Amino acid sequence: MDLRTILLLLLTLSSALYSVEERYNIFKNPGFESGKTAWSANSGTTLHITNDSHSGSKALSYTTGGIAQSTDALKNIDGKKRYMLTGYYKNKGSVAGMWMGAEYADANWNTLGSSEIALANSYSYTPFAIVFTPPAGTVYITYWSWSDAPGGGKTLLDDLALYPEGVTPDDHSPQLTAPSSQTNHLGESVALQLQASDADHDKLIYTVGGLPEESGIWLDPVTGRFSGIASPKGEHKLTLYALDNRGGIAQQPLEWQIDAAPLTPCNILQNPGFETSLFGWDIYGRVTERTAAPHSGDYALRIRQGGLDQFTQQLTGAPDTYNFNGYYKTEGSIDGAWAGIIFYDKDHKALFSREISLTPSTPYKHFSLSGTSTDKTRYIQAWVWVEGEGKVLLDDLKLGTSACFHYVIPSSLPPGNIPVLKAPQFVVIGFDDNTKAEGIDWAIDLFKNRKNADGTPARVSFYLNTKGLHVWQEDEPAKLLAAMQRLSTSGHEIGNHTYCHHGDIYTNAWDAFTHRIVTLGSDEWQRKIGQALDDITQRIGYPRNKIYGFRAPYLLYNQAMFTSIKEANMTYDCSIEEGYARGFDGSNFRWPYQLDDGSPGHDESWASSPENPDAVTIGGIPGLWELPNHVFMIPKNSDCA
Repeated sequence: MDLRTILLLLLTLSSALYSVEERYNIFKNPGFESGKTAWSANSGTTLHITNDSHSGSKALSYTTGGIAQSTDALKNIDGKKRYMLTGYYKNKGSVAGMWMGAEYADANWNTLGSSEIALANSYSYTPFAIVFTPPAGTVYITYWSWSDAPGGGKTLLDDLALYPEGVTPDDHSPQLTAPSSQTNHLGESVALQLQASDADHDKLIYTVGGLPEESGIWLDPVTGRFSGIASPKGEHKLTLYALDNRGGIAQQPLEWQIDAAPLTPCNILQNPGFETSLFGWDIYGRVTERTAAPHSGDYALRIRQGGLDQFTQQLTGAPDTYNFNGYYKTEGSIDGAWAGIIFYDKDHKALFSREISLTPSTPYKHFSLSGTSTDKTRYIQAWVWVEGEGKVLLDDLKLGTSACFHYVIPSSLPPGNIPVLKAPQFVVIGFDDNTKAEGIDWAIDLFKNRKNADGTPARVSFYLNTKGLHVWQEDEPAKLLAAMQRLSTSGHEIGNHTYCHHGDIYTNAWDAFTHRIVTLGSDEWQRKIGQALDDITQRIGYPRNKIYGFRAPYLLYNQAMFTSIKEANMTYDCSIEEGYARGFDGSNFRWPYQLDDGSPGHDESWASSPENPDAVTIGGIPGLWELPNHVFMIPKNSDCA
């Protein structure tokens, strides 16, 4: 907008002095019936006269840039008289933004101030109006109009007028009924009708002063109705005007308080379903638009080659775990898509983040990820990013705290609101395979007389393969059976590690072997899990109702495996490796959580990476627990010493 100053240098000024009361309209050639006479444009802006007019036979059309007209030197400007700047405008094509305004200058053309309003696109002639009081010392008033139309859109102007209040003595000023003070939540729909009358039955134009340019509120100048989305947050002291066409002005104040919507534990995002335009979201990208192809409601958001994000309001209270989830689907081929959350301190400095990859999906698919705030966290940001020519549709996004969920969500916070610094350390020891009697006996004897800090016996978990009970693998079947039967009465836990550890599909090519595992179907998983369960209960004699846990051979898994575990009525899995992702340091590993919304540990791992040829997708398995396999953090050498 700095180029407006240039407009002043392009004007041809008359030196004549006159009293403003002597003329009804200070503008020369206000309806452009004499062509472009008296009007100037900045360099790069071309003025055209068009017969597409509001009245008369001509109007003015211009593209990106601005126009201006300056008054001759005025007298009787006492710093108290109000002026009306009115006119009609419309747009053709796409106009990114448009402003109208007036600048005030002293006798030496020093700028004393300005007034301006932003206008919305309108494809039919629409009135606009500004009411202002020039500051003391004003001699010149320059009217200007400016538009941004990089795509070649045009702005048309007609019937412009600039005149002081009350130039016709016989006119009765309008009467405007003051509305009561207004309060809205940020993002709410606004609906307020102004009430005004005029004894002369003059045509009225409504306008407002003091409304921020970035406001989502719009006042219809013809009907006097406010509409739009309440923004920005704050207390706004507005001035309402009703103007007649002979210089009468009615004025009333209005206080408009726009507060942040109250935080709810279950969603602290504004406009999560994009039902009220794109309010609340910062949007980036080549294609960002609302579309009537929602997951629910009426609208969703479509993005190509770009993204969106939203800062929440300031977080208060103790640390908590936040879950960002929603629905997405893809159109065409994308190069990649990601969702994430970022935690910030009071100075908006990023503390840490979590992100997941969104794999292509034609129907709407659910995504979910979690992160835990700390004592330093003051803000949280949710975001989605898309690359490639394909598009991603988003809907029903939610960002909520752990209090919202009927299951235990992934969290770095100890359960039961135990303070982090007071939480005890838990070390879970597990042995898998267990195909040699000597090893089983050694482990039983190792822990036989060991106790935990509270005096309870130290006990561990054995995840068994049972094929060795039937055929010789690494030990004599009878000898192995005796060791496993001893194990079943020792107080240690016995879990399932499948019947044969996938030995029935082993090949010499490791890549082919691992690919075969992650493509196993439910029937094969159920057979291998079921065979092991039968052996553990029938051959070893371990109670079925005490078989809680499962670990995948080679820690290779897929959705069918988790579904089969749940169908076998086991309680937990311990196959997912966590802690490699950025931001984990050994102090913020996740506690056991339920897989109702999938696993963030899986989403962070190589197992889900689009670059992994054997990547797998894990959806929700309601009620099933995950005991993550945490990476071992090696202490510094100085600490070890």
